[in-house]
Amino acid sequence: TKNILNIDWEKGLSSAIIDKILDITFHSIFLVAGIAMFLTFGNFPEFWIFGLAIASIFVLVIALTLFYSRAIGKKSIILLVLNLFGLEKTKVKSTKNGEFLFNTEGNVLRFFSPKKMFFWKGVVISFFRHLLFYTRAFLIVLFIVGVFSPLKSLAVHGLANLSMMLPLPAGLGGLEAVSSFGFKALEFGFENGTVFGMTWRSADLMICILGIIFGVKIAFKLFKLKTFNFIDKIKK
Repeated sequence: TKNILNIDWEKGLSSAIIDKILDITFHSIFLVAGIAMFLTFGNFPEFWIFGLAIASIFVLVIALTLFYSRAIGKKSIILLVLNLFGLEKTKVKSTKNGEFLFNTEGNVLRFFSPKKMFFWKGVVISFFRHLLFYTRAFLIVLFIVGVFSPLKSLAVHGLANLSMMLPLPAGLGGLEAVSSFGFKALEFGFENGTVFGMTWRSADLMICILGIIFGVKIAFKLFKLKTFNFIDKIKK
């Protein structure tokens, strides 16, 4: 964004943070809804697994509540962290990195203004993004199992979201294990759950390949810009 769109580091980082916060928000909403649907139709085999799921949801909800309460009230989160560690705002902000952090946070806090239309545009776009993720889960379940069940598909989608929170490198094996367990509990068939996980990852892989193609095109464009700049410096 800095080189192609001429957007400075502060605004570029701010947009990435805003996107991630909105993503986590609706990830959590669909996660809670999915787990609620799963508990309606199925059961966790072990109590500790149920406890882990509830604890994960609890941590997410508390973190998001803390963020939105301070963001909407335009209260600095960095300042809260500094106070916890006994650091002074003036000393941190006087440094180049400290000023950068506070300016970036200011951009993020200005976005989360319920009175502004751009905030609700971001919310709607993020919601539809996650609605598409749910639609993908629904279509995969419909294709594999041959059952039209929007609520059970929501439960499967919730479990898939839960698997993304497992501390595994790239989530390897987590999605397949959780979806297989969920399919079995929902009477969709254990083996179908494995197929669901593999199909889900295949769809993600196709999107990644598309991103790589655009990434390569942008990389060539940046390379040409760097080369021309280097030649201009030599000429001067």
